[in-house]
Amino acid sequence: MNGYEPGRDLADYLRVQARRTPRALALVSASWRLNYSELDLRVERLAAELLAILGTGARRVGVQVSDRGLGVVGMLAVIRAGMVYIPLDITLPTARRAFMIEDSQMACVLLDADADATLLASSVRRFWRIDQMSTAPFDPASAPQLAADAPAYLLYTSGSTGQPKGVEMTRRALLNLIDYQLESAGAFVQPLRTLLFASVGFDVSVQEVLSAVASGSEMHVLEPQVRQDLSRLYRFIGEVGIERCFLPYSVLQTLAMEHERQGGETLCLRQVVSAGEALQLTPQIIEWLQACDCELVNHYGPTETHVVTSYTSQQPLSQWPVRVPIGQPITNVRTFILDEHLRPVADGEEGELCLAGVCLANGYFQREEETARRFPTWRSTQGELLRLYRTGDRVVRGPQGELTYHGRLDTQVKVNGHRVELAEIEACLKKDPNVREAVVLAHALTEGVDGRMLVAFMLYREGGADTVAGAEDALGRLAPWVESLPAYMRPQRAYVIERLPLTINGKVDQRALAAIVEASGAVEGELSPAQSKVAALFARLLKVSVTGPQMNFFESGGNSLLATRFVQLVERELGVQLDMSEFLQQPTIARIANYL
Repeated sequence: MNGYEPGRDLADYLRVQARRTPRALALVSASWRLNYSELDLRVERLAAELLAILGTGARRVGVQVSDRGLGVVGMLAVIRAGMVYIPLDITLPTARRAFMIEDSQMACVLLDADADATLLASSVRRFWRIDQMSTAPFDPASAPQLAADAPAYLLYTSGSTGQPKGVEMTRRALLNLIDYQLESAGAFVQPLRTLLFASVGFDVSVQEVLSAVASGSEMHVLEPQVRQDLSRLYRFIGEVGIERCFLPYSVLQTLAMEHERQGGETLCLRQVVSAGEALQLTPQIIEWLQACDCELVNHYGPTETHVVTSYTSQQPLSQWPVRVPIGQPITNVRTFILDEHLRPVADGEEGELCLAGVCLANGYFQREEETARRFPTWRSTQGELLRLYRTGDRVVRGPQGELTYHGRLDTQVKVNGHRVELAEIEACLKKDPNVREAVVLAHALTEGVDGRMLVAFMLYREGGADTVAGAEDALGRLAPWVESLPAYMRPQRAYVIERLPLTINGKVDQRALAAIVEASGAVEGELSPAQSKVAALFARLLKVSVTGPQMNFFESGGNSLLATRFVQLVERELGVQLDMSEFLQQPTIARIANYL
């Protein structure tokens, strides 16, 4: 696609597909089975109702539903009405969702039967039950006239100021991405059974739907309990015959380990698109995807731009670099590697990746100062005036023009695929009047990103920590101050320290803090011989001191991704088969010891 074409819009993908393959399956779940004609009709009806109630214009409309199928209908209808889609993930704390409603000045929120009373009491003007849509005849709405920078969605990300910030992404950026995929041919143009895995607060969730619709693919919705149990998810992929997945590295690696553990026959995959985390090729991933003869594509792009670079290769995965490059820019995207003064670095040198082109968001909603800082106007060496986005990511351009990710310039981290500003967590902890200083680290329990755990180190004012007896008490004391944060941003471990260790340059010595966590692994308390064997694995994997048989894997810093590693350790070193689903339901040392 050569630039933005006036008159085209995101809504055209579904309209065209409904005319092309009206009876092809579009959306499948436990309660949904819609073909493209039926999906188009539902979307058109809801879009017409939105326009009739709210009028035309870039109204901001929230969608909060427990049924992802309803969420797909809501998203596509908001886009078709020419309005701005804002997902409200029901797993977020009510206070955070209420903040998003107030901050974005939502005109309406589409809800299902699971709406909570606190949210309904907020000051938004209208709530509307999307699961009770009318079936009466209606007049289709005329296509809205949209500007080139018209917004498609507003997604909230972690913010360093202590509050999340809304990124306003344009419709033309998404058009450019989906058109690029269609023009790149390969598996992107094939109608493949596509898994809807990404959380609705991730931009990938929009890409999952639009790329599926544009290629006439079946979208398969996951039940929440399957999404949370990666052992069941692995079986679901095989049983349903899923052919396309968008997965962060940590999930891809865990599913590959599950394939190895189960000796599985899940060979249906045809395309895996990885994004959200630095992609590494492990032996398990290589074995699984090569057995499937599966195309692997690595995407890169922050929320402020969505996908901007892509990497794939015709070579066997065993010949790819272990740390997969983020690749080269997609159509209509330009990449620059600059130093701290926004001067180009020499070839092969590390610098900050800065982006230009149709990919850029309009900025942060109602945050002009931060928008100006992260989206500066820049004059290139050729004299062009360009609007940039400064990613904060360190990269190097290789001899073939491919970019390789080398980490962050700031405190932003990825934890199990989630973008987290450590400064936002620290700001919440410092609201406690007894806290003098707080530092939060993303500590790696394993060599992979699936083992990252958020750890808080607290310095209390004199006398402020008198009631804190140990790590568990310290973690409990944090609870009131972090309850407004999403679960994935809450520290899983906390330590009370008397002083902050500093380097000779006066910066926080993160290695010294990490050493405190590493020294925590020990087995204490009275345990049976079988419990002691399990406790030793707990202590080794989670770097935690085991104090009793009722210690819970997840409350001790584990997560669903690390659970697969733990089950493998139990089976390999203790010689017993451990059912993953049962383990997730009762993840205590005492319960696991009963299997021995």
